[in-house]
Order: sequence, then structure tokens, then C-alpha cells
Amino acid sequence: MDFEPFLTKAVLKGPVSDNVHKQYLEIEAWVNADIKKLGTFVPDPVLEVSVDVPVVVRSVVHNNGPYGPVMVTDTLTWDSANSSSDCTVTPAESVITLSVPVSTDIE
Repeated sequence: MDFEPFLTKAVLKGPVSDNVHKQYLEIEAWVNADIKKLGTFVPDPVLEVSVDVPVVVRSVVHNNGPYGPVMVTDTLTWDSANSSSDCTVTPAESVITLSVPVSTDIE
């Protein structure tokens, strides 16, 4: 018994250019950075009654990664509702923007 292969041929009807569908996708990709504030502290200021004294507040920020450096905005706000009425803090809010690389503490 002999067998002959049966081959099929594609049949094209109409213009060939209409058998293409292009789809454009918008892709957004995000990177991960794990930012943490290790602490906020005030070095021991010498305070005198009725005398304005500058007080320095320091924070330490760390980026666990994996992406960096990243821009971070750190906001420190004075809560006047929980402080003495004769105490004034100027400015009541301090905002700082800093670049935090991976695995580096920034003070």
C-alpha cells in the first residue's frame, strides 16, 4: 500500500495587509526601595528660662534596597497641642528632601 502526503495550502483572499493586528501596550514598571527611619534625637541642648535657644533635631534614615539611590521627603512637625503654652517653636514644621543610597545611613 502506498501513501502520498496530503498537503494543504493557505488561501488568501483580499489584500494581504489587512491580516495584521498591531496592539500597543503601555507598561509601567516600579522599583522597590525599603526606606526606614532609624531614629530621631535631640542632642542635649542647654536651655535657659525666657531665652530663645536653637535646638537641633537629627534623624537617621536608611535604605534597605534593593533600588537606590531614592529621593525621600522627611517631615518633622511640632505638636503644639502637647507642649507647654509658653513654649514656641519656629518653624512648626520642617521638611527636608534627601537622596538615600542603598545600605547607607543618612543623618
